Amino acid sequence: MSDDSSASSSPKAQKGAASAARTYPYRFGEVGVMMGLLDREKVREGLNLQKTRKQDGKGPLIGEVMVERGWITPRQVAAILVAQKRYRSEAQQQGTPAPAPAPAAEKPATNPPAPAKQRQKLGEFELIRKLGEGAMGQVFEAYSPQQGRNVALKVLPRNLAQDQEFVERFKREIKLMGTLHNPHIVELFDAGVAGGYYFISMEFVDGETLELRLKRDGKMPEAEALRIAREMSLGLAHAHAKGVVHRDVKPENVMLDKKGTVKVMDFGLAKPTEDKQHLTAAGFSIGTPFYISPEQALGKEKIDHRADLYGIGATLFHLLTGRVPFQHQNSTQVMVMHVQNQAPDPRTVNPAVSRGASQLVLKLMEKEPEKRYADGGALAEAIQKILDGAGQETEAIAAVAEPPRTKTKRLKEDPAAAAAPAPAKKGFFAWLKGLFGG
Repeated sequence: MSDDSSASSSPKAQKGAASAARTYPYRFGEVGVMMGLLDREKVREGLNLQKTRKQDGKGPLIGEVMVERGWITPRQVAAILVAQKRYRSEAQQQGTPAPAPAPAAEKPATNPPAPAKQRQKLGEFELIRKLGEGAMGQVFEAYSPQQGRNVALKVLPRNLAQDQEFVERFKREIKLMGTLHNPHIVELFDAGVAGGYYFISMEFVDGETLELRLKRDGKMPEAEALRIAREMSLGLAHAHAKGVVHRDVKPENVMLDKKGTVKVMDFGLAKPTEDKQHLTAAGFSIGTPFYISPEQALGKEKIDHRADLYGIGATLFHLLTGRVPFQHQNSTQVMVMHVQNQAPDPRTVNPAVSRGASQLVLKLMEKEPEKRYADGGALAEAIQKILDGAGQETEAIAAVAEPPRTKTKRLKEDPAAAAAPAPAKKGFFAWLKGLFGG
């Protein structure tokens, strides 16, 4: 733990900050909540623990209590103190105390913490902070005075707004998201154009992405990993029922709120099942290499909901083992591995994984879509059986049906068909490597 510490997280630094708090109200816990490193429940609990441990007016600093409980690291304590110092410095420069967020014991405030003068605006939205950036634009936490709440604001860069294909994809995402209403999908609030920028206003999820969780903690307990996969299945099953295929299922596109509830987001690559506007050319794959389905890696034009199930399987492999199914420095090689290589058994990486969970992952990552689960609902049911303890073995994993005997017989009776050479793959993969510069 000492490797993460810094001078800023020393008791002296915290006591200096505590002294400043008498004049300016940005308290340690409040700043931690603003930064998304703490939630208000933990702040309240930490303050109570600090109070019970005080003797003769002396006791541990709140940051020390948080670190002892494992809620934050010394490095995060330092980051909170730096932010606290900056907020108070800004307040001092203005000559008046900065408005404090609501006390930890009160209902969380929706108003952004920074002074109004320092917030940029896009239309009615007051931008608080940048949350992330992807191929389809930047995402900000913003405050909407009209709605009276914080939202996630996705903004298409102005230069891309001149690209008709990007605009069409952006509009398609708006249209698709508007049809989706499920507890496990980020909800769309509004969309439009302001100041020459296209934007989407969405539900703001107070939490973190599954990707960040994996980077911080590595593999997770099987029960939690299965619960997350089940909630992903339920959200995507709703999208599939509406004819929407996500096509980029991965930890980065899954949010976990403070209660651990799953919210699937970023439908920027999604397409309706019956899409007549081919915005993606056949032969060009879309998706993230580490979680991409074989049919997407092959650049097939017809991609259905089972590609999303493969993405859930690859994500679940990562959750159970702490690593992706196929590893290589070259993204093209990773895609080739998804097409050619059998998915590894999660138990070869983490022996603690149960047989049921392992078989579930392997079924989801079958090369042929028809060998996977029929839909997200069937997958959620199989996961629930494992969680209930009724399907630790194969009964929770629907066995892959063998080909009908009549077909096997027919093959034997047709020597020409049986002797037909398998399709050559060498030429295709040479083309694939050339396409992606691998």
